[in-house]
Amino acid sequence: MSEVLNLAKELMLRASITPDDAGCQALLADRLARAGFDCESLRFGDVDNLWATHGTGAPVLVLLGHTDVVPAGPRDAWASDPFVPEVRDGKLYGRGSADMKGSVAAFVVALERFAAAHPDHPGTIALLLTSDEEGDAIDGVRKVAQALGARGQRIDWCVTGEPSCKQTLGDLLRVGRRGTLSATLTVHGVQGHVAYPDKARNPIHLALPALAELSARSLEALRQFDDPVYLHQVVETGPDGVMRYLDLPEAMRSLDGRGREGREWRVHCHVPVFLDDLGDFSSTQAFIRDVLRLHNQTPVSDHLEVETYTWNVLPEHLRTGGMDHAIARELTWVREELSA
Repeated sequence: MSEVLNLAKELMLRASITPDDAGCQALLADRLARAGFDCESLRFGDVDNLWATHGTGAPVLVLLGHTDVVPAGPRDAWASDPFVPEVRDGKLYGRGSADMKGSVAAFVVALERFAAAHPDHPGTIALLLTSDEEGDAIDGVRKVAQALGARGQRIDWCVTGEPSCKQTLGDLLRVGRRGTLSATLTVHGVQGHVAYPDKARNPIHLALPALAELSARSLEALRQFDDPVYLHQVVETGPDGVMRYLDLPEAMRSLDGRGREGREWRVHCHVPVFLDDLGDFSSTQAFIRDVLRLHNQTPVSDHLEVETYTWNVLPEHLRTGGMDHAIARELTWVREELSA
């Protein structure tokens, strides 16, 4: 039996339902301390957080995870006890096997082996764990980030071990994370009797036109980026797994009969890098900023090439100030980011 599997089982035996860590982090801190890591417990409210580091200085690579799990639900809905891990047909079953005690176990074993093989490695490797990921997420990573920032601790790279695979291990890696805006929509109806439906107002029926309009709006806005000259490749992740389309019209046609729920699209379009707001869409501007910041710290070249966009295929509302002015803004933006 592998080291990772053994450790994953040990963690899964602990019913660490948010925000209770149930001793998971103490177990891991003890192992990592024996491997030469400096371990610090950061408790905020009812939430336990573990910050473990090996080495000093920059760059700092952090492996980020959580030890809490969601409630298991009705016990009789499980084929085995959710908090007694069991291997069946080559798969590990139990609460937390995927999200994410299996990943946490892999993190810890990897860190132990790396520190043993490279005791004098440059920079810092670290593990950050919280017991507040599945809950309100207030006293977990958010509070730890504030505490680390107050002491001047900088993080250069962060890898999260959340399960993102669709079919096989490693078939999908997510770079960065979108921000989230949540809202509650209340639609008021009027109660009535089934014998007099004309006197009632069903809130579901009232909400459907608005939801359909919101859904159509994004596609119509995206259609503006289509042009007959260039291909706009699309990568979709959703209920059907990872789908790839050579061009935007092909991707849009694929939605007929499949619906749009739960589908994320990444579309290849060249847009002005200096634009912070693209309406319904987000761009890779933040990633470019990160790359330029890393280039400032450790230059990889003595020159940079700025690949701009084809002016006349941009949606009209993005063509402001003339082409020469826009290209100048591109170069100015890059120069300012380099000197930030």
